[in-house]
Amino acid sequence: MKSQLKSVWWTAALLAVTTTVIAQDAVFTYQGRVTANGSNFGGMGQFQFALVTSSNANHAAKATANAPSGGFVTGYNVVSGGNGYVSAPAVTIFGGGGSGAAAHANISGGVVTSLSVDSPGNGQYTSAPTVIIAPPPPNVSYVTYWSNDGTSVAGSEPAGAVSVPVSNGLFTVMLGDTTLPKMVAISASLFAQPNLQLRIWFNDGENGFSALDPAQALTPAPYALVAQNLNSGLLIQHNTNGAPNVIGGSSLNFVSNGNVGATIAGGGAIAYHGFAYSNSVTADFGTVGGGIQNTASGYTASVAGGYFNAAEGTGDTVAGGWQNTANGQGGAATVGGGWVNSATAGWATVSGGQNNTASGKYATVAGGSGNTASGQNSFAAGFGAQALHDFSFVWNGAGSGGFASTAAGQFAVHATGGIRLAGDVQLDSSTYHNLSLSGGNAIGYLYGSYPALGDGIHLGYNYYWDSSGAGHIINTGGGTSRLTVGYGFVGIYVGDVDAHPTTQRLLANTAGVTVNGTFNNNSDRNAKRDFAPVSPSQILDKVLRLPVTEWSYKEDPQTRHVGPMAQDFYSIFSLGTDDKHIAPIDEGGVALAAIQGLNQKLKEKEAEIADLKARLEKLEQMSSKQESE
Repeated sequence: MKSQLKSVWWTAALLAVTTTVIAQDAVFTYQGRVTANGSNFGGMGQFQFALVTSSNANHAAKATANAPSGGFVTGYNVVSGGNGYVSAPAVTIFGGGGSGAAAHANISGGVVTSLSVDSPGNGQYTSAPTVIIAPPPPNVSYVTYWSNDGTSVAGSEPAGAVSVPVSNGLFTVMLGDTTLPKMVAISASLFAQPNLQLRIWFNDGENGFSALDPAQALTPAPYALVAQNLNSGLLIQHNTNGAPNVIGGSSLNFVSNGNVGATIAGGGAIAYHGFAYSNSVTADFGTVGGGIQNTASGYTASVAGGYFNAAEGTGDTVAGGWQNTANGQGGAATVGGGWVNSATAGWATVSGGQNNTASGKYATVAGGSGNTASGQNSFAAGFGAQALHDFSFVWNGAGSGGFASTAAGQFAVHATGGIRLAGDVQLDSSTYHNLSLSGGNAIGYLYGSYPALGDGIHLGYNYYWDSSGAGHIINTGGGTSRLTVGYGFVGIYVGDVDAHPTTQRLLANTAGVTVNGTFNNNSDRNAKRDFAPVSPSQILDKVLRLPVTEWSYKEDPQTRHVGPMAQDFYSIFSLGTDDKHIAPIDEGGVALAAIQGLNQKLKEKEAEIADLKARLEKLEQMSSKQESE
């Protein structure tokens, strides 16, 4: 039997724990849920509790990738080898604008000594990607500060147990309530110790005690006692401005000398997994909400949390995440979160994702990975989208490589699944320049009604809709052709470069498709393959078996036609794409082969006739000779 613990309503467990103070003792409520053999436990359970701190003697290795060469990742540097590895850890590589880079770790003596390149990637890396090395197996040691019966040492299981009713897996217990058997008091002074965790052991009455995993980080409510009763863990630096600095969290957190109105709400650590971390504010009215190794170095700049984040410009903000930087030249840059993102221009924004950069003023990267918005007022999102020009909008949904704007004010979308516009589309401007809708699968859909466009939709080269509303297309860019999609028709027009094209070459409407000129199938030998000879006589025989009738299309019953059915044609000749259509090139080819076959038969008949004629002449000569004798 393996018992398991999981917190109930995680937010409530952290924020809504009831805490009371009895003299200098504390009592607080803990809620949890236990399962036995995969089912919620019910009944009277036996529990043991200990408040501990833990430290992991093993640490993960850290490495960086070399700057790409020709778009490829060719090497790595191990920054810290970590310790405690018993086998080579997994290596994850992401970001940098490319994909496909892979490496494996080499270890010696429990330490990562190097990374070897397995694949340099797809040749599209523009910056060094992020490298994550998986941590080694934990080697955790504990220090016990309290247990339910006072017998736990170094995180060991207490001797005595507390009986707690459990309903549908849910249990609630008042830790430190001395009215419960086997429960000793908790001193309020205990919560001066940071990073306390609650270890729990559970017995379902059948299989003995099991430690529930993982240990639960202690909720904030008990720690509030230390501020209320012990007045420790919080430093207030008064100054002549009446704008004191408030420093909470680790004793390593600091505000630079001379700065005022700064706030560090918490975070930092003296020894977290063997390392010391500090949060700092180095400018007036800067704020760090928590986390580790965060810095607010700009006037009124803020870092809400996370780790290794920096808000460096006036009014800059980093909401969280890891290794994010807001350094707006002009201020008010924002990074919402994610990994290794940067907003380096005034009022620039990166909402999240990883390895994204907003370096243009008022530029925005909505998220995703490896995106860049360097143009002023530009926007980028997706994967490897590069909004390089002012007022450009770039979305790349290709999943690999990069996609960049090519002009200011451009709306650029790369979507391998095609582009769909669903519903009504209203275009308020009368100008339509270089509109391009494309999809990687060459299939596109355009849905909706377009009343503003009069008699249709016109796609061409540098054309715009005539403001008179007459439905004319005026050429402004030197184009010589246009496509007109109207209500009930499609037309292709060509004409003078200096005027809008008006000569109709193709018209598709309810009457059919009319080609005003020559319809040319591509029949270049170099465009063909898999040649095979045909027998004209056999083709002729098949043509003789092909039914040919007179008929009308259902959609055009007034017009009569003569020809075969596609089903018969496909069944006899096995030509074309399916049994619903007959390609003109196939129908013409069959006719030509049949003519050749008919010509062969005519030549054979001519030879037979010539032979018969020669015999007849010979017989006539013999008959004349006999008569003369």
